[in-house]
Amino acid sequence: MLILYVISYREKAPGQKECESAVQRVNQALREVNEAFLATVSQNFQPLRHNTLQGFVQNSENGVRNAEALVDPVVNAGKCEAENLGHHVNSLVSVVDSLVGNVIGASSNIVDTNEQVRLLDNMKTILESAVPFICAAKESGGNPKAVNLHPELQSSAEVIFLLLTCIEYIYIHI
Repeated sequence: MLILYVISYREKAPGQKECESAVQRVNQALREVNEAFLATVSQNFQPLRHNTLQGFVQNSENGVRNAEALVDPVVNAGKCEAENLGHHVNSLVSVVDSLVGNVIGASSNIVDTNEQVRLLDNMKTILESAVPFICAAKESGGNPKAVNLHPELQSSAEVIFLLLTCIEYIYIHI
């Protein structure tokens, strides 16, 4: 009975539902990138025309910087600010949603298929790494006493930050 109470209490803790929703949103974004990736590989990827390549790239670069700026607040909230966890995770996923749209748009306007694949593949890797990052933040739950969970959260944050830096590098070489 005590175990059920603890599980129920934990599910109602601040930020838990937001983290679950964020994982679902990231998985949906991953499906969108996979669809674009498959269209690219099969040579059926039609350019998106609601912006230019330069516009998509600029928006993506801004999205990358915004996402990078939100990684540390998610880590801090996961470690010791339960009341801010949901807000910071939602903010990060909103930025990532926008980033995905701009990366897909940029990729659709790149002529070289290898460059398209490289950009989309990097975005897929970022999204695949975002899931364990969000889950680690959820598990830590803003509990400063959960020090055994903090290293995993910190490690997954470093991976996300590194991958975001990689996408900036790809844009420099387009």
